[in-house]
Amino acid sequence: MYLVHRYITMLLLWDGKQLKIKSTEKPPDNLQIGFTAPFKKSSTPSVTQVTFTNLSPSEISQFKKGRTIDMYAGWYNSDYSASIGGRL
Repeated sequence: MYLVHRYITMLLLWDGKQLKIKSTEKPPDNLQIGFTAPFKKSSTPSVTQVTFTNLSPSEISQFKKGRTIDMYAGWYNSDYSASIGGRL
C-alpha cells in the first residue's frame, strides 16, 4: 500500500460546537490549508502559522479570539480506503 494523497483537517471548537475544514486532493474537500510549525528544543511553545484560502464568509466569521483549533494531517492510499496521520 502506497500513501500518496495528503490531507489536513482543522477543527475549530467552541461552546460544544465545531467547524470542520478538510483539505484533500479530492473535491469537495480541496480547499487549500497550509501551515508552518517550527520545531525547537525549548520550554517556550512555538508559534504555528496556518493559512486558509477560499473560505466562505460564514466560515470566516467563526474564527474568533479564544476559540480552540485542533489540526490533523496525514496521508491516504491511492483509493482513499486507508490513511495514516495524527494530531499536530
